[in-house]
Amino acid sequence: MSAAYQFVALVRQRRQETTLTLMKTAEPPALFSSSIRRIFELPNDAPPEAIHALGPELEQAVLQACVNFENLGYLVYARLIPLHMADNVVGGMVRLTWRKNRSYLMRFRADSPAAFEWLEWLYDRFEQYPSKTDSAVGAHVTRRSWKP
Repeated sequence: MSAAYQFVALVRQRRQETTLTLMKTAEPPALFSSSIRRIFELPNDAPPEAIHALGPELEQAVLQACVNFENLGYLVYARLIPLHMADNVVGGMVRLTWRKNRSYLMRFRADSPAAFEWLEWLYDRFEQYPSKTDSAVGAHVTRRSWKP
């Protein structure tokens, strides 16, 4: 096997492993996914009382999703997952989650200034360096001409 072929195979394998890591890291809890409509009906910067009103199980699911996105933020910062790959796969969910829950999450900063720092960092980077897919339109529109 030639060195060039081995290198291409290694790069392809690494990309696949990175994608799988991204999918596992950013997967929201089942309750979050099944109740997403209730979560995203909240106004942006919903007050903590509105998050509490969702009930303890759903509030816990929101927190777990935010922790997952927090972990993803650090993996992007450490360059283990490319920013644009993360944006293309979960950028919309990260943006919505941060916008809806920002005020709620900020209350944790009173006790720990570093609380949800990587989620906020990831949101800011998605806004600063958006992927080529126009998130205002969506991949279903911008990637319509894709062929297998």
